[in-house]
Amino acid sequence: MSLFNELKPKHKATEESSVDFSELLKLMPKSSIRISYDENFNGECPLGSSKIGGKPDLPHGFRWYYFQGKSYEETIAGLPPDIHKYYNRDDIRYNTALPLSFLAQINLEEVNEYDKDRLLPPNYPRGWMKSVFYHRSR
Repeated sequence: MSLFNELKPKHKATEESSVDFSELLKLMPKSSIRISYDENFNGECPLGSSKIGGKPDLPHGFRWYYFQGKSYEETIAGLPPDIHKYYNRDDIRYNTALPLSFLAQINLEEVNEYDKDRLLPPNYPRGWMKSVFYHRSR
């Protein structure tokens, strides 16, 4: 029986009735992997190791990720003209190709032993890395 069959309501929910989601959620527990870092570490991380911040270890030919924003013209299109004065054409938010910032990289070999629920792909290549990039908006 699949989890989805187990979660199928026994009756149709109406405005007068409610579903106890706390009971449904008890059927779906998963473990988690907590990532921490040493604030006092000043050395270099070995190539391909997990890390937070710094410079990512990238394969040859990697193309950096960019945030594709709206231009100034796209942003003010359709707005009343008296509102335009509140939008500065030179604001960095209207740069349509902002490079994303690097946040972290996770070497899946290093976290595999902590994957108690076996949610990571079983046959990932040696040294397989997950990298996280982000765009900070105001």
